[in-house]
Amino acid sequence: MRIGSHAQSGAKFQKFKSAPLKERLKFAARAVLLSALFATGAAAEIGDLRKGCAAGSEMDCKKLSRVINELQRNCDAGGEENALDCANLGYAYDSNRSFKQAARYYDRACKLGEQKGCVYLGLLYNDGQGVAQDRKRANELFSDACKKNSSEGCASLAYNYKKGLGVYPDVKKAIELLIKACKMGQVEACHNLGLSYALGDGVKKDADRARTFFTRACEQGHADSCVNLGVTYFKGDGGQKDQALAAKYFSEACERSDEPLACSNLAYQYEKGWGVAKDKKRARELYEKACKLGRFDACEHLETMRRGALTSSAKGVR
Repeated sequence: MRIGSHAQSGAKFQKFKSAPLKERLKFAARAVLLSALFATGAAAEIGDLRKGCAAGSEMDCKKLSRVINELQRNCDAGGEENALDCANLGYAYDSNRSFKQAARYYDRACKLGEQKGCVYLGLLYNDGQGVAQDRKRANELFSDACKKNSSEGCASLAYNYKKGLGVYPDVKKAIELLIKACKMGQVEACHNLGLSYALGDGVKKDADRARTFFTRACEQGHADSCVNLGVTYFKGDGGQKDQALAAKYFSEACERSDEPLACSNLAYQYEKGWGVAKDKKRARELYEKACKLGRFDACEHLETMRRGALTSSAKGVR
């Protein structure tokens, strides 16, 4: 199980779904961090090739083998210039659940000065995967990386302070670390700060600051933050009330990231004509998308609209 990977459903405001603001703090899931760390490196290519190979592409399987062999050669050559290749090689094994090999190459990357390798080795120690679980060691790795301005190291250490893993729980310290990570561009840290200020978890409730951090994360493509930002504009929390702007953020999260709650919220706006021109056809389409993406309440709304349309049609025949 990855850190903080489970979202919590919550209450509605009016009939408008605002579940993300009722969630527990969602600290960075390791899968999310891996994507953030390696999106522009060789490991992004490894992920795509692995999917193609698993789907039966012989060409992708051959190319995957060549990429891993090249990373292996570079890592074996040593030197600071090859440290990132060692980290990417660790990722290649990690993503294939070969954790012992992953730990070996993360450790090599870390010793060569690549902080991404240090953080991911720490995460293996945190989870007890490929190494004996040792959260004290994990925190040492996170702390050292954070001191060297690794946003992922700061965010990971924040999680452990929040949960009391290998350290005494210290929410204030966790918030301080999240602020540092967010300033360095760690999107999950910004999102979690938004939730902290929205919920008053470890800090005094501050709707204005919540909106600020949700905006930072949304601008970096964080779908949950875009939904939460839309909710703040819809309700007027932390500043101006602007239902049209709420629809914009819901639309971004729905269309770009297939975020079901965003699709359901946007559908409700189209159904009621709040911030957008009333359009029941568009509302049904969005409810249907949200329903297919797993929003049960969207399925209920869709069925209600269908029953209403049938009733109206029957009355028209009389």
